[in-house]
Amino acid sequence: MKKLFIITLLSVGVLGFTNLHTEAATFDISSYIGFGQVSNALGLAVNPDNGNIFLTTLSYGGEDNLWEFWSDGTLINSERVIGTKDIENDDSLMSVVVGKDGHLFANLADFVGPPTGSEWYIIEISQDGNTNYSSFRDESYTQGGSGITYNPDTQHLFISSYREKRIYEVTLDGTLINSFDVAAGNGPMDIAFDPFTESIFILYDDTDKKVLQYKRKGKGKKYIFLNTYDLSSVGITSHVLAMDINRSNGLFYIQENNTRVVEFDRVQLGMEPVPSDLLDFDIKNFGVIKRVSLSNERRNTVQIKLDVINNGTVDGGEVCDATVIGIQNSIEIYNETLSISVPFGNRSTTYQFPEFMPTVTGDIKWVATIGDDDPDVDEAVAYTTVNP
Repeated sequence: MKKLFIITLLSVGVLGFTNLHTEAATFDISSYIGFGQVSNALGLAVNPDNGNIFLTTLSYGGEDNLWEFWSDGTLINSERVIGTKDIENDDSLMSVVVGKDGHLFANLADFVGPPTGSEWYIIEISQDGNTNYSSFRDESYTQGGSGITYNPDTQHLFISSYREKRIYEVTLDGTLINSFDVAAGNGPMDIAFDPFTESIFILYDDTDKKVLQYKRKGKGKKYIFLNTYDLSSVGITSHVLAMDINRSNGLFYIQENNTRVVEFDRVQLGMEPVPSDLLDFDIKNFGVIKRVSLSNERRNTVQIKLDVINNGTVDGGEVCDATVIGIQNSIEIYNETLSISVPFGNRSTTYQFPEFMPTVTGDIKWVATIGDDDPDVDEAVAYTTVNP
């Protein structure tokens, strides 16, 4: 079918953006989304080759769930994507991104009936939705995925979890590479990779609609928080559901409240000021004894050490809590909290937590967290093997 969008420009000029939010471009999608079973467009993807826009919808009742539009808002086509088990009427497409070879990678909930309910997959499909190239599932990170994006440099996918408030980096076949926590509050609605800043932008639908920017620290696995952007600066005040960034020109696209898509440049975003008294303690190193033996009196206790560095703007007079939790055989066997205070400078401060003597065999998972003022989640994980 072929229809035309209602194009609404908030001021003259769609391209050639300035830093005035009144020049954000929008187009209406309410004539397609929000009627009957076609509701909740939870995915948005921009094709970097031609600027075409894809929307994915829940569409439980068998209606079309993949929509493609020209960059001017004209509908090109809509299709029904069938899930991995060919249950045509009970699949729901969630987030989507244009990935390797121009294929679409989407988060799909495949309803298989009680008691299982839905099984969650990442599927690789053609842009017309008629060819399913591959799929994978891993309940540890695909369950309830809220967003997906693609880094063409590494050819890795990033999947966000609304429930866990966590981002997972995986290969195209689903192998987990890395994961990191993001800001508290409501979980992320969607994520997008920006090759121009080499950053991941995370969409939040809190009371204040905002986008958070994270970037990999050096060549390591740690991602650090950089900025918070206020979406009211581009005229967005209602629910935000999906986002993508055109990898060819850096333009942002956000789907607002199943009614419109807003297009704008990053320079139009209003950056929230960083507090002048930001307390930002980061974990530099978290170490535990890796192997102990119940029968060896000289090696039957676990030493726990946490190195912390101050990357904030408040000197060491401020304190916050650092907590270490130990889980063994699905049971919490350790929970200790210390008040920490770290001075400025490149040197870290080391805190020694109370040692622990295990009484049963089984690996212990140790999780260290710091509760400070910065939006990033400071967490580190270590393991101890307990032998007889």
